[in-house]
Amino acid sequence: MLIIVIIGKSQSLTPFVVASSGGFYSNSAGMLSTTIGEMTMVNTFTSSTNILTQGFQQVIDMSVNVSEHQRHQFEIAVYPNPVATELSLSIQCDQRQPCKVTFIDIIGNLAKAASYIASPGLSVYKMDVSNLAAGVYLLKVDAGESSKAIRFIKN
Repeated sequence: MLIIVIIGKSQSLTPFVVASSGGFYSNSAGMLSTTIGEMTMVNTFTSSTNILTQGFQQVIDMSVNVSEHQRHQFEIAVYPNPVATELSLSIQCDQRQPCKVTFIDIIGNLAKAASYIASPGLSVYKMDVSNLAAGVYLLKVDAGESSKAIRFIKN
């Protein structure tokens, strides 16, 4: 007669919950606790009157939406390019807004600055650039939370 005895070891897992939301509900019939999260194991316990299942519970699918702040749009153009004495800046925008205009030379120094109030639609501003040295410049327009830049050449 051959008797085989197998002795084994079992692994025990401790539940770990990562929860972002949940709730607790009760009335005269009973209590219910919910957790939106994930457990590392699922167990079901039964008795003559109750069934309890532990594990992943998701009683409601929820989402969070964050609306993006609507920025006011604008477009810029400069002409003539290259320029000798007078540069025209056109600003096309969707609402009245203050605009800060800066001229930055090729090495990053501020060469000139101006401020305007742009009207809805197309606005054209003429700027004297005769006192700027010949070279490449960056014209930057800041309007609210938006900014645009365009390169031009001064002869």
